[in-house]
Parts: sequence; C-alpha cells; structure tokens
Amino acid sequence: MKKCMKILLLFLIPSLGSFAEGYYGTNYLLSAPVAGAAGSTAIHTSSNAIVAWAEGYTNMQYGTDVSEVWMTPEKALGAAEGTSFEVVSLGRGGQITLTFPAGIGDRAGADFSVFENSHSDEFLELAHVEVSSDGIHFVRFPNYSDTPSSVRAFGGLWTRWIYGFAGKYRQGYGTLFDLN
Repeated sequence: MKKCMKILLLFLIPSLGSFAEGYYGTNYLLSAPVAGAAGSTAIHTSSNAIVAWAEGYTNMQYGTDVSEVWMTPEKALGAAEGTSFEVVSLGRGGQITLTFPAGIGDRAGADFSVFENSHSDEFLELAHVEVSSDGIHFVRFPNYSDTPSSVRAFGGLWTRWIYGFAGKYRQGYGTLFDLN
C-alpha cells in the first residue's frame, strides 16, 4: 500500500442523507467506485452541500519523505483548489489537526470530507482519518484495503478496493466520512 498519513478533519458538510447504503457496513468488498461513476461517494469541491472549510490547524507534524516546498499547512485551509500544487504534504507518518468555525456535528449521512491532490483515479496517496471532541483523544475511522500487494513508487490502486481512507479520489473530489 502507498504511504498512509494521519490527517484529521478537512471540511464540514450538512446532511446528504444515506450515501451508498452499506458503505460503512461490515462488507467492505467492493467499496465505492471512482469519482463520477455510478455509486461513487465522492463529493466535488464546488458542491453546494459544503457549508464550511477548515479555518485553522494545530498539531502539525511532518513525517518523512516530504520536500520543504510542500510544507505549507496554510494550504489545507479554506476551499480545496482541486490542483496538484495548492497542497500541503504531510509525508509518511505526518499529521495535522484541522479546526472549523463551528466544529463538526453528527447529522444524518456524511458529516465531512477530506480532499487529496491525486492527478488520476489510480495514483492515490491514502491517509488515515481520526476525529476528536476534545483535541486530545482521537478515534480512527475504520479502514480497509484489499490491494493484493505492495504498491511500487508511482504505482496505482483500484478505488473499489479501498474503504475508509482519505485520498480515495482524484483531485477536486473529497472522500466522505460519517461520524455515526
């Protein structure tokens, strides 16, 4: 599997209702397909369902394998650009905690999403997502990859084999998460 980074929260959305019934169930195979395909759970950066973007960050820790040019945590704030350049890279094992104007609450359906900057549906950089109500104790979202072997540098992943990781979709599309 490609590098997995710890990232915490990116933006808030209101209720979208039930998305992809069973997606967060116990049967992970097959998971939701690529952005734009029937059954996809991806949300576009221009969606009017988005009500707030991250406004601040704390606990910024860079991991390994990240160039200084990408050490720009301010680029994780505000609306996702949907490009490969207006990003912060956490590196392997890095993390950031993002904050929101009014926090994030549990509503029916998806509550927030995380965007990545992949330039294709297969070149994905996955990240664990954790949430906290107090900023000290975090709970990781369940995740799973049925990728059959390690992915080489610049190798590809099949979106349908990935569940519960941020970075599942190409740039411009976010991965939805439900606090329930």
